[in-house]
Amino acid sequence: MKSFFVAALAAMSFSVGATGLGQTKYTTMCSGCHGATAQGIVGPKLVGQTAEELIAKLNTYRNRGNVGPRSAMMWGVASQLGDGDVEVLVNHITNLKEK
Repeated sequence: MKSFFVAALAAMSFSVGATGLGQTKYTTMCSGCHGATAQGIVGPKLVGQTAEELIAKLNTYRNRGNVGPRSAMMWGVASQLGDGDVEVLVNHITNLKEK
């Protein structure tokens, strides 16, 4: 029983930490081109896209694939992302509200 509670607490603290990590990663890696609220600047608007769309695009960029005419701009950034990074970034973006 004790191990169940320890596991539950660890999962809860990861969730809270992952949320902050997603925001931090987004702010440092993405906001310069996509804007603070993912509304788009140089890069396209991200808010409003589904998690599945964002994951597929980030994985394509990580593999140096093309999503659109500016894909090469994303290759360097995406190559720095691990699977966990993609997860926390996508979670952060999908929780932003469209304006």
